[in-house]
Amino acid sequence: MNQPANVEQKTLNDILIWVAQRGDNIQDAPEQVQRIQERTAFIYRKISSRELETMLTVGAPRTVNMLNNNAFIYLPPIDKGGWLVPILCVEYNYAGGTPELSLKVALFLISEDDDKETLQAIGYRFETPHERERHHYYHIQPINGFDRDNNRWILPGTEWVPTNYPAFPIDAQDPIELLVCMLVSLYDLAIIKNLESKFKALIKSNIEKMKLYGFITQL
Repeated sequence: MNQPANVEQKTLNDILIWVAQRGDNIQDAPEQVQRIQERTAFIYRKISSRELETMLTVGAPRTVNMLNNNAFIYLPPIDKGGWLVPILCVEYNYAGGTPELSLKVALFLISEDDDKETLQAIGYRFETPHERERHHYYHIQPINGFDRDNNRWILPGTEWVPTNYPAFPIDAQDPIELLVCMLVSLYDLAIIKNLESKFKALIKSNIEKMKLYGFITQL
């Protein structure tokens, strides 16, 4: 059984604020990471973990859409043969009977060709089931922008990417597990241990029933 919406929503907010805190400080980040953030900040406004906490908690809003505030969470950079900066935009609705969550994340990098630097990106959205549409399951899909109705947030070089299919089913049964799946996709299974250490009982019932959880014993 899922947690009550108020507990689940608070836990979701707490995890989002925690990952935002980990991406707050770039003073000691590699130069390439700083260059990526400098170039993306003109379009995708980075918000601090403190501003995010205010957005998610003041007035206890049941619905949140970060795009309405041109607000993006800059997650900790990834070093996988070259630096990537994940940028996350969150939309959720806890006002109805069934919580809805959409996590749109784009990974930005700088490629170099003939001494010319080009900003590039690839993006995905992690979503809860669409009750009245085609994808009646927790899934991940490619995106070519953070908002299909606004060219302001189109990802560079992705205009050709199909955004309706494919839709890959993923190992999640509630919004907390969906967020965990996104974080594992970016940071591997070790992130689950970090989440357990930080949030303990709050997410214990969520993650222990995930197929992914069985694999962390092999780390």
